[in-house]
Formats: sequence, structure tokens, C-alpha cells
Amino acid sequence: MKSIIITGGAGFIGSHVVRLFVNKYPEYRIINVDKLTYAGNLANLKDIEDKPNYRFVKADICDFDTIYALMQEEHVDGVIHLAAESHVDRSIKDPFTFARTNVMGTLSMLQAAKLYWESLPEKYEGKRFYHISTDEVYGALRLDHPEELFTETTKYQPHSPYSASKASSDHFVRAFHDTYGMPTIVTNCSNNYGPYQFPEKLIPLFINNIRHRKPLPVYGKGENVRDWLFVEDHARAIDLIFHKGKVAETYNIGGFNEWKNIDIIKVVINTVDRLLGRKEGEDLDLITFVTDRAGHDLRYAIDCSKAEKELGWKQTHVFEEGLKETVDWYLAHQDWLDNIKNGNYRESYQPEKVAIIGANEFQNKLIVKARAKGYETHVFAWASGDIGEKTADHFYPISITEKDEILAKCREIGVSGVCSIASDLASITVNYVSEKHGLCSNPISITDWCTNKYLMRQKLQASGIPVPGFVKVCSDEDIAKVDQLKYPLIVKPTDRS
Repeated sequence: MKSIIITGGAGFIGSHVVRLFVNKYPEYRIINVDKLTYAGNLANLKDIEDKPNYRFVKADICDFDTIYALMQEEHVDGVIHLAAESHVDRSIKDPFTFARTNVMGTLSMLQAAKLYWESLPEKYEGKRFYHISTDEVYGALRLDHPEELFTETTKYQPHSPYSASKASSDHFVRAFHDTYGMPTIVTNCSNNYGPYQFPEKLIPLFINNIRHRKPLPVYGKGENVRDWLFVEDHARAIDLIFHKGKVAETYNIGGFNEWKNIDIIKVVINTVDRLLGRKEGEDLDLITFVTDRAGHDLRYAIDCSKAEKELGWKQTHVFEEGLKETVDWYLAHQDWLDNIKNGNYRESYQPEKVAIIGANEFQNKLIVKARAKGYETHVFAWASGDIGEKTADHFYPISITEKDEILAKCREIGVSGVCSIASDLASITVNYVSEKHGLCSNPISITDWCTNKYLMRQKLQASGIPVPGFVKVCSDEDIAKVDQLKYPLIVKPTDRS
């Protein structure tokens, strides 16, 4: 079974790629890794979330330790890397976030893949790292030279912090092939449109604004030109290139479908008006011209003939038909848009939470292990040497002897499992919290929760009853044992025997 990580799989393009791979390749294991920033929405994948070959892991691609542990745990064969900050306006206001995610995040993914694959007997054989990029790295084309198109050999000339960060990530991917022999592929794609796109982007934003009779802000005179491609055609191209593309090659993916912004806005207005039963063009008065964006590229246009000739890829959606399908979808899914506008979509994902009690040099390893399994980590320790404070999702400076205080906090948090770090006192507290919180399959019946280490050790050993709700960690071997538990790290109340 192939095991493939798809990063950014809860986003717009990523969710379409995840859905395609999960449904088309039931023999593959698809691991969707997404940080669930503002643009990540698991509601995009409701239709496949229960498929047996699908797993979601909430993780930051910049968290190298977690990504590396996940690659080892899932025996990953391939990476399809889509996770990125992608909104140009946001990059102008906050370039640091774009550099961190798009550059350092890509480097984290590359290094994790490199270390894991090089540790295997077969090394890079049968492996692939596929990086999805943008046509914006090429800069801008001249409006008065329609014959000019971006090709795979066009010189990079990014003009925004977003495109600069993507250009840098592209260079790192190619460098890992040239330096280490990693089997990489890069693709650069034009503007995508279709269902599930976050409504800060032009087409979904304007569909919603037209529906509610709100202004349609247009940069400059609206004469900037973009090449538009239906998102499902892009997903199909990714599938084809991942399986049949040549290592170390670059492929452009586009629609040969150039539109001035003002013209596409008018088409969107007419389409929405018609489908809402209004007179076509009734909402043209909503167009509002605003000051042009800094560094706004005039024209993008992709030459995708290489992918067509070498791999046989063809887009299947005529623009007008794809746009109607897109408008139909947004008008029929007002609840999806409303959940984004009111922020409810960000509350839809509730990770299982694990409490880690105690602190020592193994704490960070256990936190990494828990995160790789998709748990949110809550560390309780009076002093952790800054380890847990810096790496855990949540840290509480509470002494491990304060059993009732920790129990109350665990109940408040809603932890689904607890784990001890090394000391007997930590183990005592874990047993107490597990039993009182109803987590253990066979809780040890000890009423005298004394703090005498020797006496408690005797009582624990004498009981002879396993407590699978936690694992005591005092060595590297114990970290490995986490994987051997029937219910790794946790035993839920429903598992009570």
C-alpha cells in the first residue's frame, strides 16, 4: 500500500486533490496534513472523512519533529505538497508569515522526507516529492504582446512577498534533487476557481457580494489579465503528474483561458443575476474601482503544452460551463459561506487531547509522538526546563503531586488520555486521574493515594492489573512502546471492559 502525505489538504485545491486520491485509489493510504489556519476547512471533506484509507493530522509543516515522526509512523512513500499561504494582499501586510510557511515549511517537509527515505534500505526508490507552485513566480507579461506565455524555462521574477516566498520554495525543492538526489517534481499553475474556495478570492467573494447586493471592489481599472483553470482539472493534472511525471522536471498547468479582471467580473455578475432570477446586468452598478494593489502584475498566461504533449493532460471544463457550475455551487451552499463568515467552521475540528504529567528529557519526544498521532498535548509540570512550555500545545505549571487540581483541569479540558513521565509520583497522579476521569479499562482500586514512592510502587506491582490508559516514560524504549499499546496513549470510556 502506498502511503502519501498531502499537505494543505483542508484548503481549496488540496481538498479536491485529497478527495480525488481517496476515492480513486482505495489501496493508497492518504494522510491529510493541515494546520487549519483561517483557510483550512474540514467541512470541505465531509464526504470522505470516514473512508478507511483516509487520515487527518492537524500539524504545522514547520514543525519538523512532528512531520518527521509522522513520516516514520506512516511509512510515507510520497509527498504532495500544497500547504502554503497564498493571498497576495495578506503577504504585503505580513511577509514574515509567508516566508515562514512557504519557505521554512517546505524546507521542513523536504528535510523530513530526506532523512526518512535515506534511512530505508531502498533509499529513494519508489519515492516522490511533488511540490505545487504558482505562475506568479515568473513575474508579469506585457499586455500588448499576447503571444508571450510563461513556459517552464521562463526566468523567475517575483514581484510580491507571496510570489517571492514561493519562488524560494521552488528553488529549495530543486536543490534537494540536485544535491541529494531526491526524486522531486515542481508544477506551476495559473489561477484556479471552483467549489470550496475561501471567499477572500475574487470569484467566491464576488458571488457572495452580488447575492447580498454589496460593493464589488476592483483594483485599478480592472485591466489585469489572469489565466483561469477549473480546480478539478488541476487536481487531475496533479494526479497524472504525480504518477507519470519525470523526476526533476517542471510542468506548467494552465487553461489557455485569459480574462481581464473587469471582463470576468461582468460574466460573474451576469451569471449570478440570471441564476437568481434577476435581470442580467442588474448588479453591474456594484462595481467599485479602488486604488491598485502595490506590485500588481499586469498579465499572467501559462503555456501548458508540455504537460499536454508529454503526459496527455487536457482540461475538461469550458470556462463558461465551469463558472456556471461554480456559481451554482456557492448559491446552493450558503450555509458553507455563513459558517466561514461567522467563524463556526474553525470550531468544527476538535482534536483528541492527551495530558502529559511530569517533565524530564523525554518529554519533548513524547509530545512529538502524541502530535504525530494527531493529539493535542497538555503538559502538567511545575518545572520543565522550558521543554514542555515551548513545544506543548498547552502547558500548566502545576505540581504533579496536586492530583485533584490536575484532575479538575483534565475534566475541564476534556482529555481522552493521560501519560506519565518517568517518576513514580507522576505515575500515581496518572492512575488517580485515569480512574477518576473514567479512562482506564481496568482501573487499579487503590483508595490510599499516598505519596510514599516505595509503598505506592509495591501496591502498583501487587495489583497485577494492567492500566492501558497510560504509559510511563523513562527511556527511549518506552517512547517506542507507545506504538505497542492497543489504544496508543489513550483508552476511551467506551473501551471500558
